[in-house]
Amino acid sequence: MDVSRLAAGAIQTDVGIVRLAPLLLDIAEEWAPVAREKGLDFRLHGCVNIYIRTDPILLSRLLRNLIANAIRYTHKGGLLLGCRRHGNGVRISVWDTGLGIDESEIPTIFGEFYQIQNPERDRDKGLGLGLSIVKGIAGLLRHRLYVRSHLGRGSCFAVDVPWVADPGDQAITVQPLPIDLSDKLALVIDDDVQLLRAMKISLEGSHCTCILAENASDAVAQLSAAKARPDFIIADYRLREGNTGIEAVQQIRILSSRQIPAIIVTGDTAKHVAVEVMQADCLLVHKPVHFERLLQLLERSLQHHPDNTA
Repeated sequence: MDVSRLAAGAIQTDVGIVRLAPLLLDIAEEWAPVAREKGLDFRLHGCVNIYIRTDPILLSRLLRNLIANAIRYTHKGGLLLGCRRHGNGVRISVWDTGLGIDESEIPTIFGEFYQIQNPERDRDKGLGLGLSIVKGIAGLLRHRLYVRSHLGRGSCFAVDVPWVADPGDQAITVQPLPIDLSDKLALVIDDDVQLLRAMKISLEGSHCTCILAENASDAVAQLSAAKARPDFIIADYRLREGNTGIEAVQQIRILSSRQIPAIIVTGDTAKHVAVEVMQADCLLVHKPVHFERLLQLLERSLQHHPDNTA
């Protein structure tokens, strides 16, 4: 998903009655290990026997973006994901003990390239698209956003969703995809160490073995030392020193003498990037990465790859 598609109204919604607890538990199980890797506490509170009306996939993406943003800007303490009845609806909140936001900046935080304490727009600190996508999804779903923050103390981002009475068997249950990658070796290339760790945790949840690298040279060195070749590659499009993930994929394919399936991840929606990715025989995933979608692409790619067909 990207900002331009949201702005163009190209995203279709699938709204239904959703039991909230399983949806939040799934998100917590995905992101709690990422928080712990950074030394942060992660807690899930409340939400028992609460039903809401929403698109569960889009709401999950919205909340994942809020949590990813909170982890990025929190260096000590932790996060709380919780919910409570609020008026005629349900308020789902992400609290953190992070950097906080100056009151004067709150009206601008949902801009496409806003980044906390990054006035020079250093791309090593991220693309700053997360909150813009949060705003777009909330608008699409007609869910109200709420922000409260104290500079140096932390922030609370919340979304208000419609509450419904217990619907019985009508509720949608969000189920994890049963994809098993237990015999696969993944090579993940990204110059953002936090994103590398998050991807590793997610892939290992599908029983996949991972090699993590920050650039092509690092990847080549690790593969050579292990005398291994990956079953698939996930690479960020823009790496340091002007290099690209496509170039890294091409180097690994030459090293392995094999057209290894590859996914390029990017926040860049420019047409030329999509063309480059297609010409390199790679799949394209836009940030923020929805891991279930990524797994679907991997499964399809591996099933249809020549090395995996009879």
